[in-house]
Amino acid sequence: MARVDGDAAIRMFGDYQRRRNLSPSTIKARRFRIVDLAQWLDHDVLDVTTDELEKWLDRGALAPQTRYTYVAYIAAFFGWAVKARLIRVDPTEAMVRPKLPKRVPRPWDEADMGSVLGEADPRMRCWLLMAHLCGCRVMEMAALQVEDIHRDQGVVLLHGKGDKERLVPLHPLLLDALTKYGLPKHGYVFRRKDGKPYKPGTISRY
Repeated sequence: MARVDGDAAIRMFGDYQRRRNLSPSTIKARRFRIVDLAQWLDHDVLDVTTDELEKWLDRGALAPQTRYTYVAYIAAFFGWAVKARLIRVDPTEAMVRPKLPKRVPRPWDEADMGSVLGEADPRMRCWLLMAHLCGCRVMEMAALQVEDIHRDQGVVLLHGKGDKERLVPLHPLLLDALTKYGLPKHGYVFRRKDGKPYKPGTISRY
């Protein structure tokens, strides 16, 4: 079989990820970093060495979590390339992965939360309470639909990363906030003026 170059490999990796039904945001983030690496090199990305990968990451003062994430992105690509028999050795196997501190929840102080809720508009109040009372991520807020709110059972069905679902209690304060915000008859709860749901990144910026 003819040798596949780096550009073709990146396209093939994108197709592979879509077949696995990975989220568009994950595919986009991985592609962005792999393309950045390919453009930084003066040769084909499939011929990269571990030392070159370390130097590529050393260009900027990356936070440990960011560096860890970037290593994970490119490791996914080269791990796939080995399985696809495009390369023999995964250059990320010998890379230094930063040790990350154990992450623990950092809940808001109740007084601060009360102050913020007092100034929030109805939509922001819903988002803040979903985060505070349900531990919701912005992805779960954006995906919330009226059909996910089960008042009779007192629970909310949340849709997260990787199509994972979880049930959380429907706190009375959240139900009150959602009701005052104004729930549509069906479909997404939080919509833009054009009727389309907010994207997670937009909610995060707000």
